[in-house]
Amino acid sequence: MTVETRRSGLVDSSRSDRSRSLDAIHYLEKIASSPGTGRLDEWRTELSDALGRLASQFRNQYATSAGEDSLLGSVVAEAPHLASRVETLRNRQLRLLERIEGLSGYLADSSRPVDVAGLRGEVRDLVNEAQALRTEESDLVYEALYVDLGVGD
Repeated sequence: MTVETRRSGLVDSSRSDRSRSLDAIHYLEKIASSPGTGRLDEWRTELSDALGRLASQFRNQYATSAGEDSLLGSVVAEAPHLASRVETLRNRQLRLLERIEGLSGYLADSSRPVDVAGLRGEVRDLVNEAQALRTEESDLVYEALYVDLGVGD
């Protein structure tokens, strides 16, 4: 397998993961913006499910982007000066995943109070951070490999 063929496969895999994550982000935004007042239990369940879906996608994306045989591994291999930025990105991704799982866990506990406006604000913050991480990842890959991951973003 040539370097270009291998890189192409890694890029395709990353794009696919990113597409599924973006779909989960959009779904979370849709659920968060749906009416909550007057249907708190249903809204809470839907929001918890949407957060779980996003967490699952991020967990998968995080796992597949680890290691030397991943696209980010290729970034480090081909542009070692970017290694600290890749590590920072991965740490931020992990913290975001923990925040998503924490909010999902909070919502799963039906004894906890629901503040629709407050939860929407938290979801907005999560989405903003997710988008910032997507942008940073695209920038790193492009800087190292001159491949645009952001097609369709």
